[in-house]
Amino acid sequence: MRAFTLIEALAVVAILAIVAATLSVSLGETAHATTWQRARSAVRQFDRLARLEARTNGPIQIAIDGNSIVASRGRDLPPLLRSDPFAPGNGHRPSVALVAVDRPPGMGGGLTVISCVQLDGAGRSIDFAYQLNDGPELIRVHAAGLTGHLSEESE
Repeated sequence: MRAFTLIEALAVVAILAIVAATLSVSLGETAHATTWQRARSAVRQFDRLARLEARTNGPIQIAIDGNSIVASRGRDLPPLLRSDPFAPGNGHRPSVALVAVDRPPGMGGGLTVISCVQLDGAGRSIDFAYQLNDGPELIRVHAAGLTGHLSEESE
């Protein structure tokens, strides 16, 4: 009966190491993409709920509190809605900001960071964007003020 030689055993271990390294890289990329998809979904859901709240119960204000997006009746009142697009995790947490948009996405419009956005009783506002920033990656979820239509732009 023939046994495996040391060279054959090392070749099998090397092949398994290459397969494991390839899988770990692809799983890491999948986790990153999932995090961003979850964040975009949380922002979209928050915007829908905030506009529904404004249409149902009157004007509200959207603001940033740390890395959370909050909706309230005013600055000094408790939040009605809160969304944390990036769940707490280890290490670096991406940032969230509100930016005013003076032109539609893709038209080279200027952006200005703002502290809050007012939604009137019909759920209308200025044109603005929720900006999600992770250093190398930046995504803006644009909200059309009159219609509430949401669109995305990546950099």
